[in-house]
Amino acid sequence: MILIIGALVAVAVADPSEPGCCLPPQWEGFQGAIIGQVIGALPKSFHEATKISYDETNNKIAYTVVETAGASSSPAIKIIQDYSEGQQYIINMAAQTCQPSALPKTFQKICLPADAKPLGKFYFGIGDTKLEAVSFGVYVNGANVTAVLTSDNCVPIFEVLTTANTKMAMMQALAFINITPGILNPDVFSIPDICKQRKPVSFGEAVRRTGLFSGH
Repeated sequence: MILIIGALVAVAVADPSEPGCCLPPQWEGFQGAIIGQVIGALPKSFHEATKISYDETNNKIAYTVVETAGASSSPAIKIIQDYSEGQQYIINMAAQTCQPSALPKTFQKICLPADAKPLGKFYFGIGDTKLEAVSFGVYVNGANVTAVLTSDNCVPIFEVLTTANTKMAMMQALAFINITPGILNPDVFSIPDICKQRKPVSFGEAVRRTGLFSGH
């Protein structure tokens, strides 16, 4: 399974949108993704809806992901990444199972790569409701990425990623919506009891980002 938010509200002070800028230190929001893959000769497409809580201040990120393919949806999966403790937990909310794994103890900030190339400035909306934006192109993690951010505070609006190799071709389009500053309820990072019954496994089983701003 691949684990991967246009309305935006005011966000905490952050870097202006330029190569090397990083997302605000604390925020929550939603990410929607449409993903198409061809593995061998077999095509597959699916949607993902993800709630994200990003807390650079306390070195934690939490995601709740629901994947839909056709008329069927998978059970909600919650991912808690606690870099201060070097631990990640993947929790099946329906089955109440937990897969712990080890993380490095250095928080992985979400930033626009320093080698990203500006592609142009534009805006969404009309008149006084305009949202100023800027786009960038970059090659990262074996993929070509086009990203659009708010022009003044490095907040993502959408991202398109394409990749192809001898084993798989993939395209994913992501939109980020309803982003708010801060963490409304810190309990979103609480580790359930079911996760305390298993020992962590190797780094290799940790969820890794596939794009720039897709958190997982």
